[in-house]
Amino acid sequence: MSGLVQRFGNLSPEKREELMRRLKQEAAGAPAPDAIPLRDKSTPPPLSFAQQRLWFIDQLQPGLALYNLPIVLRATGPLNMEAFQRALQALVDRHEVLRTTFTQERGQPVQRIAPALELPVSSVDLRALSGEQRDAESLRLAKAEMLRPFDLERGPLLRATWVQLDEHDHVLVLVMHHIVFDIWSMGVLVREVLALYDAFSHGRPAALPPAKIQYADWAVWQRGSAQQAVLEKQLAYWRERLGGLEMLELPTDHPRTGSGVRGGALPFRMQQGPWEALKALARKEGLTPFMVLLAALEVVLAHESGQHDVAVGTPVAGRNRREVEGLIGFFVNTVVMRTDLSGDPTLRELLGRVRKTCVEAYAQQDIPLEQIVAALQPGREAGQTPFYRVSFNFQNAPLSEINIPGLVLRPIVMESGLAKLDLSLQLTEGAEGLTGLWEYSTDLYEERTVRRWMDGFERVVRALVEKPEQRVGDVEWMGVEERRRVVEEWNRTGKTYGAKGECGHEVFEAVADARPEAEAVRTEARGVSYGEVEERANQLAHHLRGLGVGPEVRVGLLVERSVEWVVGMVAVLKAGGAFVPVDVTLPALRVGELLEESGVALVLTNSALADEMPTGNAVLVLLDEDSARVARQPKTRPTKKVVPESLAYVLFTSGSTGKPKGVMVRHGGLANMAHAVAEAHGVKPEDRVLQFASPGFDASVAEVFSTLAAGASLCLAPRE
Repeated sequence: MSGLVQRFGNLSPEKREELMRRLKQEAAGAPAPDAIPLRDKSTPPPLSFAQQRLWFIDQLQPGLALYNLPIVLRATGPLNMEAFQRALQALVDRHEVLRTTFTQERGQPVQRIAPALELPVSSVDLRALSGEQRDAESLRLAKAEMLRPFDLERGPLLRATWVQLDEHDHVLVLVMHHIVFDIWSMGVLVREVLALYDAFSHGRPAALPPAKIQYADWAVWQRGSAQQAVLEKQLAYWRERLGGLEMLELPTDHPRTGSGVRGGALPFRMQQGPWEALKALARKEGLTPFMVLLAALEVVLAHESGQHDVAVGTPVAGRNRREVEGLIGFFVNTVVMRTDLSGDPTLRELLGRVRKTCVEAYAQQDIPLEQIVAALQPGREAGQTPFYRVSFNFQNAPLSEINIPGLVLRPIVMESGLAKLDLSLQLTEGAEGLTGLWEYSTDLYEERTVRRWMDGFERVVRALVEKPEQRVGDVEWMGVEERRRVVEEWNRTGKTYGAKGECGHEVFEAVADARPEAEAVRTEARGVSYGEVEERANQLAHHLRGLGVGPEVRVGLLVERSVEWVVGMVAVLKAGGAFVPVDVTLPALRVGELLEESGVALVLTNSALADEMPTGNAVLVLLDEDSARVARQPKTRPTKKVVPESLAYVLFTSGSTGKPKGVMVRHGGLANMAHAVAEAHGVKPEDRVLQFASPGFDASVAEVFSTLAAGASLCLAPRE
């Protein structure tokens, strides 16, 4: 109280006088100067901005049950059915909005308020069924009522059905269209119906004070010039706040068509312990629990989308004036919470950003989202909400069990199977901790995807509570089981190919030993057998050994696509060296750079290319001029000097992102790759495989050695 006294004392004399005058007016029951006035009833009232949006949606997609709001209550105990139905009728008599339908006049939608409306109440008796059948059938009937569309022009926009399960066991199904109802209205409805029921069941008249204004009065006031002047100031804030916002692009499991409304829901629960820890964190950081939960959700969305500019829609009651707190109607507004997660902030820093976002947004919450959309004209697809695809709603005063003398009413949560958005997180605080639903579009997402997001949300909440100094980018996303599956199970790809310890050239030698007469290489001129390639490669390998080629020695392979090119690769490996293939069509400067960068000791080429290309200080082996010396070498296989860990070849990247980088591949990797590619492509010994890739491209090595490993024929295409 001392804080209030101090704030009162800090007011100027003029402001103190104005405050006292207003307090006296309220105490005397006099309307404040800016009270919402009663409308002129000579003309039909316009729709509120929120109603107009739903009316337009209904015009585009008539008969859509997406905006049906159900209240389903299980009533246990002796029920005075007549008193309850009188209470429902009295509610309709009391609130004009429940007698309202919507039509057009001069091309504009207007509200039509019936002076009286008798609410039809349906009843279904299921006592002839067994216990389990009753429960199942009552839920089926409730869902059918929830999905039955309303006719906005004919009405009524409230339906009531009693389902009798037993003498003292009933289910009440109330369904309203969102255009006349919202979540806050549920509390008003339940509170007033119970008060009326209590009065009628005891033979007393209704004791509710008369409503001073009606929803239509508020709708007229909302569109008035005085209110619009106030909202213009808020619009300026939202113009700046939402300018340049890009829609959140969560990866989908199915293509986005823009017209799907099918939905699913996953139940969520946070136990009391973790929930109390989250609330303690909120108090310590000067936030509300809603802000902490919103921060956790935004971390998940940023992680999954790869975007750092995240917008989430969140509903606000839209009842900032006392006159409307007790009204039934569609007052709810949506506020877009846009948070910047760039720069990899700590979780504590993110909480500060979210707090600032929320405080600023709530201060500008009066302007209807529809007006912001009309002013900013964001790009939108059919069936898509502007600005956001994900919503978050947190309730700390949910509809719970109600006890009145002799009767217990328990709410039943119903899932419609429909989805307004890509994803909606609905959370509620109760005696059991934090519970809720992850509602999602099944036209876009599989259940497993949303379950992964839900698990990630829990991990982020845990990180917020336990490690607020941790950076957003360091949050652990995988649980123990998921990490085991990804790291161990999915990565269990080991498979044995060939003999143990097999090296790259030995995949060729195995075929040469088994089928020396089979064709290994085919050119335009002729075919060459495995046996011939084996002998020529052995002779060249002996020659290279004599020039010092052995393990880890790199040999440049500057040869046109030909039999000699294939023989050269196999020979270098047999000699124990590592080949470095270079495309002869590259510019001379680039060839020189690659040879220098790779550190080759020798270059296999021919006299014509040797004259054109800069080969540096490397020893040249000219396959044309040195052919006689090579032919004098033994045709027997050289002694093996390498192991699977020895270097087999070096290939350079394209350099499209900078300087080309050499990638070194070991013998074991080459042998495994040769067998795996042959198996994956289904290459058989009787096949012919076109070798098409450039000699400097990694696919060329795969083409050559997978074909040779399979015992097939490698067909060399000419350069042209």
